[in-house]
Amino acid sequence: MRVTWQSITNAVLLAIIALASVSVVSSGAASASSGRDDLGPTAGAAKSMVSIVQNANESSGPCVPSWLSLANEIDANDETFTLRVIAAASPCSPIEASAVIYRMPGNGIAWPQHLLEVQPFTISTAGVTEITFRRSCVATQFDVVTGDTPATISPFGPHHGPLLFPFDLRTSQQSWGGGSSCTEPPDPVVSEASAVPLLVVFGAAVGLGVTATKRLRSRS
Repeated sequence: MRVTWQSITNAVLLAIIALASVSVVSSGAASASSGRDDLGPTAGAAKSMVSIVQNANESSGPCVPSWLSLANEIDANDETFTLRVIAAASPCSPIEASAVIYRMPGNGIAWPQHLLEVQPFTISTAGVTEITFRRSCVATQFDVVTGDTPATISPFGPHHGPLLFPFDLRTSQQSWGGGSSCTEPPDPVVSEASAVPLLVVFGAAVGLGVTATKRLRSRS
């Protein structure tokens, strides 16, 4: 079989495509896992950039559907972004939500975004839930969502679950880094299982290149 530079290029391109595919699959596996030690409070108190304070109120009235029970207030400054979720009455079913921070590439580029931190919480009674995000030295996005929180999101890829207030985009904010006392964010969420497949594919790509080069030299 005649080996040419074109065949070498094709082999390397195929290896790169395989590498990208494994990376996507690994990211999906990371987002599908639950109870991960690298999320939420277990990310380390010193690194946590989200605080959630809940104060319950006594409510003697009947419960109301979740979509009717909630209102919000927003407070933003150079250091923090705060969303207050106000439940005037107890929801008939507990509302499960998460405060999440995604890291953006920065320099005016918003996608793809990589999960930095997620803090779950539940609203089951009347009261106020105050969620405070600390701004970091890098570009980040703050969301309060229901549903999934994938490790990586993009407009044409995986998405996180709906916003807690899906028709009020003020409750989601992009922060482009900086501030008078910005905080270094935690490391992005990475699946440990992804390391081995990536190394295997990378090694295969190198091996293909070396073998093809040797064959080409032997024929020249």
